Amino acid sequence: MQKEQSPFCKRKPHTGERFLEICLLVLLSKEQSHGYELMEKISNLNFFQQEVNGSTLYRTLRKMEKDELVSSLWEEGSQGPKKKNIPY
Repeated sequence: MQKEQSPFCKRKPHTGERFLEICLLVLLSKEQSHGYELMEKISNLNFFQQEVNGSTLYRTLRKMEKDELVSSLWEEGSQGPKKKNIPY
């Protein structure tokens, strides 16, 4: 007997990345931010059992930018190298 598939679950099951996208969109809807600031804010939400690592966060932001959910720009800093700013 074959199991009937739901019309809503055509893709593979999602990990926490989709939830991470939602959290990032909520945070960015309030104010623009840099990746490091977003990592701190995500950590403070306490939604994730483990700390979200930088590579996951930046990979998710790049995917979101590719999907045109967010946009970014490079901003001159008073110290150090330019920073990528994500205004949403």
